[in-house]
Amino acid sequence: MNKNSYNKILKGRYKNQKLPLPVLVHGFDNSTPDRVKESIFQVIHNFAPNNGSIFLCDLFSGSGQIGFEGISRGFFLTSLLNYTLSGIKKFVNG
Repeated sequence: MNKNSYNKILKGRYKNQKLPLPVLVHGFDNSTPDRVKESIFQVIHNFAPNNGSIFLCDLFSGSGQIGFEGISRGFFLTSLLNYTLSGIKKFVNG
């Protein structure tokens, strides 16, 4: 793992919590910049201001950053799907 090998939750119930961010495919980490995550959730909020009614499906979730952010923000249901079992194992095992 690199020196910034964590994912920080930006808003919601788990704000500022740090989750491990594994090195996934070919040695590159799968980190999504905070400003990109914030932009994604701002667009979602503009279309559906009541987070309790949103179903979020994070396809190719990798480290799960988008899905965990959705959980923290109180989305009704959040699913994280990954296309490789090895990526999931690396995340769970750290």
